[in-house]
Amino acid sequence: MYKENRNSISLISALTHSLIALLMLSSRATSLSMSAKNAIKSKPLNFHWFRQDLRLNDNPALNKAIQNVNKSPSNDVSKGIIPIYCFDPRFVGGETMTPFGSQKCGVKRTKFLLESVEDLRKNLEKNGSGLVVAYGKTEVVMENICKAIDSEVDGIEPNVVVQEEPASEEYAVDRAVKRAIKSFKKGASGNLDTVWAATLYDLDDLPFNDGVNGIPDTFTPFRNKVEKVRNLE
Repeated sequence: MYKENRNSISLISALTHSLIALLMLSSRATSLSMSAKNAIKSKPLNFHWFRQDLRLNDNPALNKAIQNVNKSPSNDVSKGIIPIYCFDPRFVGGETMTPFGSQKCGVKRTKFLLESVEDLRKNLEKNGSGLVVAYGKTEVVMENICKAIDSEVDGIEPNVVVQEEPASEEYAVDRAVKRAIKSFKKGASGNLDTVWAATLYDLDDLPFNDGVNGIPDTFTPFRNKVEKVRNLE
């Protein structure tokens, strides 16, 4: 089982360098087309980091990324959104274990994940986009991509949008990614924007005085209150 899992991940890893190379070629074209006269020091580079939300429809984080791009200045290096997915060895791989000695991601789950990423890429391509797929720690992948693009287009400002995952390991990765895009070179600046989408209702829309802390302990009072609020339907 472990061997099959590792082989699948190895195939993904083999594709990573070519995908980043394509991204660099696109960035080089952008750099050559931008005159020195119009160049601005800070050049936005917009990423949408797919994690558990491998879909295009009903995706609040992706919607947020699109909104950011619509507000982006004309010197936006990405000229849209760079979608990226990372097979992080801390979560995927035959030798990645929980503290209890079980696999974090077994063969069947890995197969499903590979199929989901493949489907996401096809859906993005249908919409004229693509998907950067990488294997490695997400913060290291993001740092390397930023360094590679910045070597061609000096002065980039990475902006990463991702769905928030309320778990300690994911929060630790978020902090690491945030540090990476702020420190990939001296004087770098970047932003990581996490978007809540882990519940059926948005936390800000809950009709309770104390928000999530005001949710009743039993279901019936919760249902009675929520059913009266039309904008939650």
